[in-house]
Amino acid sequence: MTAPAISRTLAEFACTLCFEDIPPGTLKTTKNHLLDCLGVGLAGSREEPARICYETFALLAGREEATVLGQKRRMAAMEAALINGTAIHSIELDDGRVGSAVHAGASTLPTVLALAEREGKGGRDFILAALIGYEVTLRVAMAMFPHHRRMGFHPTGTCGGFGAAAAAGKLLGLSVPQMMNALGLAGTFGSGLREGERDALMMKRLHAGRAAQNGILAALLAKNNYQAPETIFEGDNGFFRLLGKEFDARKITDSLGRNFVTDQSYYKLYACTRHLHAPIESLLGILKEQEISPEEVEQISVRIYKEGTYYPEAEPQNILDAQFSLPYTLAVVFYERQASLEQYREEKIRQPHLRALARKVKVELDPALDEEYVQKKKYANILEIRLKDGRRIQNRVDYPKGSLENPFTDEEVRGKFKSLAPLAIGREKTAKILSLWENLENLGGMAILGDLLQP
Repeated sequence: MTAPAISRTLAEFACTLCFEDIPPGTLKTTKNHLLDCLGVGLAGSREEPARICYETFALLAGREEATVLGQKRRMAAMEAALINGTAIHSIELDDGRVGSAVHAGASTLPTVLALAEREGKGGRDFILAALIGYEVTLRVAMAMFPHHRRMGFHPTGTCGGFGAAAAAGKLLGLSVPQMMNALGLAGTFGSGLREGERDALMMKRLHAGRAAQNGILAALLAKNNYQAPETIFEGDNGFFRLLGKEFDARKITDSLGRNFVTDQSYYKLYACTRHLHAPIESLLGILKEQEISPEEVEQISVRIYKEGTYYPEAEPQNILDAQFSLPYTLAVVFYERQASLEQYREEKIRQPHLRALARKVKVELDPALDEEYVQKKKYANILEIRLKDGRRIQNRVDYPKGSLENPFTDEEVRGKFKSLAPLAIGREKTAKILSLWENLENLGGMAILGDLLQP
């Protein structure tokens, strides 16, 4: 007996899952991650990538259907989703999940925020669609880990479109055949190329927004019965075979709708790529126990898995570059003991004392740690400081803050939101959103939230 197409399995899951099917723990987790992404997006709305997207679409004067984070003006749903997704992915603080290399919230939240408002949906529909978006995005990315990323693709831009299409399709009330078409269209829309360095990193920010926009477009086309192949995943010219080299489709279908992989998502404490977080904490652990001045340092070496070696640039030229620089990040953390947005501002990254210390950082591949990353999903690193007097001090961190093994508390999730959201909407509206979030599932219409997201 031939197994059903993966798109059918996902479509049936998306179309049949009900709010009442969500376990209490998963409901709390989903709400926390949506709140986290919302705060990140509000702060990110102040950054250049989101600003450029907003100014570009403002010239087109489309329909006012959905809220744009941190802006007074509403836009058409697809436009708002692209801008908001770009905002969420613009400051390197959005959530993810180990073993997927994808940021599901950055494409899911803007999708459900835009369409729930456009379609007049309430809190339950908003949360349900978001959970579906997370599950589809994460499971597709997990099936291709780590090969898809190592081929040069950005899973947020490729896999995110599938989750966005499923979430959008749920809010639009698609049938199973229509949902299959939406997933097929999302597959052909995806790109997510990671070509380029330095200024080209701005392109990466756009991937999340584009995935959200693609998902909405795919669902709208499918609602009008636009056709797509049901074998978009496993076909000879499908997503898996062309974009993944190796894949495990069981990670999509196993326990789908019973065990929610969204529950295993992480939060980010530091405003840089996740691959730098464990080295940050290795360094902070040493500095907490030892009194060392930067002047005493001969060299800082970091042994790490393959993805962690992608970021050896010691002299970043801009904010985006700095957020993907392990040497710069360790240098600024050594001096300032933190890696928040302020540590990545233009005026900071060119300071001579930081560059001098950054040039002392050596990054190298450790095959054993790479095996642990692939097989055990550890962000393991071994950081060693060699001092001029000959001493060597070493530390290892496997699970940085925000991991399941080192989790955020509910209060820490809210604390992060309270630190980021006021950058765009002020403290009064931030407090109102936090109050609303406690009973989000009982919210009658998402326009209420939309009003609070405007300055």
